[in-house]
Amino acid sequence: MHGRLFAGVALIVGAWLVGCEPAKEIPEIPDAPDTGPQIPTVSQPAAQKCVDDAVAAFTKGQPELLAKTKFVRLTLKGKMVPPQGPPDVWIDATRTIAAAWPDRFTFTNETHGPDKIPPLTVYLRGTTLTPISDGQLIALPDPVEAGRNLAADVLGQIWMALMQPLVDPQAVVFNMQSQIGRGPFPTHTIVLSLKNRPLYQLTFNANTHELVQVEYSLTEAGRISHRGWTMLEHKPGPFGLILPTKMQYVQDIGPKEQWSEAQWDFPPTLDDAEFRPADEKDKK
Repeated sequence: MHGRLFAGVALIVGAWLVGCEPAKEIPEIPDAPDTGPQIPTVSQPAAQKCVDDAVAAFTKGQPELLAKTKFVRLTLKGKMVPPQGPPDVWIDATRTIAAAWPDRFTFTNETHGPDKIPPLTVYLRGTTLTPISDGQLIALPDPVEAGRNLAADVLGQIWMALMQPLVDPQAVVFNMQSQIGRGPFPTHTIVLSLKNRPLYQLTFNANTHELVQVEYSLTEAGRISHRGWTMLEHKPGPFGLILPTKMQYVQDIGPKEQWSEAQWDFPPTLDDAEFRPADEKDKK
């Protein structure tokens, strides 16, 4: 693989480069366009071991607990840069999330303080997105792209923390890399491929096997958007699962969200009505 896999969003480990300098006596030939890594048809053993270690650490050796994380409620408290706002202006915020694996998701953003903005609630079923602000449906310039991208965000930022994509039967993991001395702890990095989703680069603490960072790229309004989601301060939560209690989100070259408190809950089920706007519920 030539060049960077995901440029501009590495928070813990630097981008890795592979290649040799051509011999001086041979005329230089321009590199072919970087089309990304070659995806194998089955998971590579070293990368699969990285996943197995992560699942064991997450569940404390009880992988059957993964079945209990398919319905989740999550409350995040912290601060965020509001959409269309200056990159250096942060607003205190609370985000409440309900999600059902693999394809139902709802979140509400509420901001606080003198610069607060109207609450935003977003419903996602598959890749169909319905955003509502202050009781009004928001018109999107490209709802198909927006829904596809939010589904990719949810997979990378919520479900990856709960290991669900890593154990999906269609997941292929490969290209395991190790780094020592480049950060506060040694790391293992793998790439995860899942049908109809972008490639995800996953970084784990090599000592604890905790997932600490997810990086991926999406096409947004005709350009490539690089995204990074960092998970910090893992602690025992419901069922003894080792869960991150702080998260940070970077998009392109700037931080967008900093969540200093995360409260996880795993109900046995969630009512499907939670994933539909009120007017759709009335039609049922």
